[in-house]
Amino acid sequence: MDGTYDLTLVFESCWVAALAAYAAFDLGGRIALFDVAAERFWLAIGALVVGSGLWSMHFIGMRALAVPAPMNFDLELSLLSWAAAVLVSLLALYLISREELGTAGIAGGGAVMGVGLCVMHYSGVFALRLTPAVRYDSELFSASMFIAILVSITMLLTGQSLRDLPLRRMLPGRLFGALLLGAALCGMHYVGMAAAEFPAGVSSAPDNTLRGNWIGLPLAGFVACMTVAVLLLSMLDALELKVRRRVAKERFEARFRGRLARG
Repeated sequence: MDGTYDLTLVFESCWVAALAAYAAFDLGGRIALFDVAAERFWLAIGALVVGSGLWSMHFIGMRALAVPAPMNFDLELSLLSWAAAVLVSLLALYLISREELGTAGIAGGGAVMGVGLCVMHYSGVFALRLTPAVRYDSELFSASMFIAILVSITMLLTGQSLRDLPLRRMLPGRLFGALLLGAALCGMHYVGMAAAEFPAGVSSAPDNTLRGNWIGLPLAGFVACMTVAVLLLSMLDALELKVRRRVAKERFEARFRGRLARG
């Protein structure tokens, strides 16, 4: 069965992917500034936000495919897909925030992340619970896995490289990297969708609970607002920490100068 794509929803999925990538670069570079407790907190929050962005990109992209059958999703399998996206994002943020990864760390981390992205994608497709079952083109399926691993390695390399940029070039670098990575993430998704062969007369399971037009612009808008809010809060938290450290340093230097004067 052939389908067509709603280009508006395709565009939405791409900019949501780019926003998720930007959030990963921004939070990954900032997390290393915090102490242990705050680092864990922002790792968890960042993983939820970035993972939700990746997951929503995937579901918006699936919703963009118009086939002559309703596309409804099983809740439990959709939550599995979301959990895979969150875990991938947690690993990405942790690795990006490290001082040094090395070749083995980037390759190994990229491979694990790539597998996680494929779990997110294909469990999300399986959540449709279609009858007759979807078949997959083996070559395109393999290509989607290769792209997922390549995208993950690129994310780690880019995240590490951005940390070494001068401050004035940080924002343009993150924006450019996010656009490239967002396009690559969408490439992985749409190659994976091209691998799926929908039989004629296919239909979703009637007891699927996730349905409706909210999987589109409303979901993209919600995820975008949540992501921007978290980025602003993390920036304010980092600025406050920087001020506290500067004040503590000034107090220490003042006490040291006082002791020298008395001595």
